[in-house]
Amino acid sequence: GYQVQRFELELASHDDDLTTARIELTRLRSRLASIAGRPGELDAAAPLDLPASIPSLETLIARGNARLDLRATQLRAEAARQRVSAGERGWVPQPALTLGAMTADLGDRTGTGYVAGLSLTIPVFDRGKADRARANAERQAAIASTRVLEREIPSAVRLAHATLAARIDQVRQLETGQLARLDVILRAAETAFREGGASAVELLDAHRAVRAVRARALQLRHQVARDKRELELAVGQRL
Repeated sequence: GYQVQRFELELASHDDDLTTARIELTRLRSRLASIAGRPGELDAAAPLDLPASIPSLETLIARGNARLDLRATQLRAEAARQRVSAGERGWVPQPALTLGAMTADLGDRTGTGYVAGLSLTIPVFDRGKADRARANAERQAAIASTRVLEREIPSAVRLAHATLAARIDQVRQLETGQLARLDVILRAAETAFREGGASAVELLDAHRAVRAVRARALQLRHQVARDKRELELAVGQRL
């Protein structure tokens, strides 16, 4: 009677875990569809395979230094520098030439004439100081953003690269050290149970241990996929 009750309890626990997994799967499918702008549910198609190889750290840092956001800050700094240079010429008089046509009603005919005008600004007070100050402030802000990215990108790439490499080694160690033994453990536990050398509790413990290892392997593969995404975000492109 105890063994039957234990089996039923284990089965009920398994059904509860399965229900929880189904609810979570439905929720995540609906959330993924919402992010993708589609109705209903959407399955993720990306496999959880380990990357065949990881580019070298030097290559990844070089790619990261070519990120578009870093290039954008550099271009903003250059554009602001040019505006500062243009503002420094504010003391130079700026000529303006005006051309136009005029008509006049002369009764029985219409007179037509042309007008030309030349004006010249004489900078006495402002001399473009406000424009130079504004452009210089924008230039300093862009330079600061550029320097921050130039420091942060290599650091983020190194950290993400080291994390991904270590996680892949962790998965391989688990798969070679534990997954390869699972079938042997299950066969031994089931044989011992059938022959009366093991109790139902020991058989259930063996299945529970196997399930925990396989769930851990899947969890680590999922973490590898997330770590790879972090590295791609640091580099600024897909690997």
